[in-house]
Parts: sequence; structure tokens; C-alpha cells
Amino acid sequence: RWHTGPPVHLSLARMAPKCAHCGKQSEALKRCARCLHAYFCGADCQRAGWKAHKQTCAPPLPPEDVFDLVKAADEALDAGGVLKWEGRMEELMIRQTDDTKSWILQAFMQAHLIKSSGTENELEHVLAASRLEEQRAELLGKMERF
Repeated sequence: RWHTGPPVHLSLARMAPKCAHCGKQSEALKRCARCLHAYFCGADCQRAGWKAHKQTCAPPLPPEDVFDLVKAADEALDAGGVLKWEGRMEELMIRQTDDTKSWILQAFMQAHLIKSSGTENELEHVLAASRLEEQRAELLGKMERF
């Protein structure tokens, strides 16, 4: 069958999820029962990838509760507590003022910079912080134009 509706932008089209451990892409993957965000091929991949996934695995909560948890972790300088919710950052920014969006981006950026010091994932954290700073600069530039 061919799509006969309005054009669909490629980024909006649903793509098959990827396994959070091995990277295999398939419609047959299973979701993590706790966070409902990560996908795995099965129990073996989930067990093998648990050490990395547990850093971000959290039960689904309303965005308001997540925002409060991010704020509390940021105030406590708990970078891991902030980054645990990074998968929901876009959702947190919906319906927020530009000032609040800027704060959210800054909190995640600072958490990445804290985590980068002397870790094996230092470059990954620095690059993530750099991307967040670019988003924040773009947002601040937009705010200054108005």
C-alpha cells in the first residue's frame, strides 16, 4: 500500500526502535517495563545493558513531577540525578517560558560538564554539553530579538 494522505516529513515518520544495548533496529523489540522508554532485543540484552541503562531508567512520571526532580537534583549539584531525566528533556520544555527553557538546558549542560571530569565518557559528556549550549544560545538569541 502507498501513503495517500498529506506529505509526512521523514523525521516525523515512525521508525523501528533500536535496542539500547546492541543497537539492532526492529519492530519486535521489547520495552523496559520500568521506564517504558528503552527497547531491548530480550532479557539477555537487557541484562547486558543494565549497567548503562540504570543511569537513565526511571518510572514514567508526569512532566511536572520530573521538572521538580530535575530542579531538586540541580540544586543539590547531583549531576546523575539531573541526567537521569535527560530522555524527557524535550517533554519538559513543552509549554514553558523561554526563561524556564533556558534554565532546563543549562541544568542538563552543567550536569554533563560535571560528569565529564575524569570519566571514561568524558568526550561524550562534553559534546552533549556543547550541543545543549548551542540550543540555549539559539533560544537566548531569539529572546533578545523580542
